[in-house]
Amino acid sequence: MSVIKSLQNLSQVAAAALLEISTRKLRSAGPPRNPDGTYAGPELVAWWVKRKVSQVGPTKNDALELCRLQKLRQLTRQNDMEERKLVSAVEIGRMWDMSSLALRNGLHALQAEFGREIFDRLDFWLREADKSWRREWEYFNGSKNSETHP
Repeated sequence: MSVIKSLQNLSQVAAAALLEISTRKLRSAGPPRNPDGTYAGPELVAWWVKRKVSQVGPTKNDALELCRLQKLRQLTRQNDMEERKLVSAVEIGRMWDMSSLALRNGLHALQAEFGREIFDRLDFWLREADKSWRREWEYFNGSKNSETHP
């Protein structure tokens, strides 16, 4: 009898040995059988692999680790949200605008006292600082319209 043909008609002892389990465990698992009560090796191995794969799930430690990770993510999100409540983006923008307005008013006073040239120089640098600040703010605030961060 050829090896291939013998693998199609395995006894219970041979089938259990192929799967490296006891004959009792083989019988209780209910594997597929040939009409004559023997086991077909290739079908038996495919059935066993499918059965084992379906039984594999997260271990208890994996499940605990997953719960810890989900809790950590939830706490991180809550913390991020609470930090955002402390100083809102709108409030920061208003404070910047008020500061800029106060500086511009100061520049107008300087212009009246020292002439237009000093006003133009300081105004230019304040406008550049304002652009830079807004670009930084858009980058860190996640605005879709922001330019690439320098």
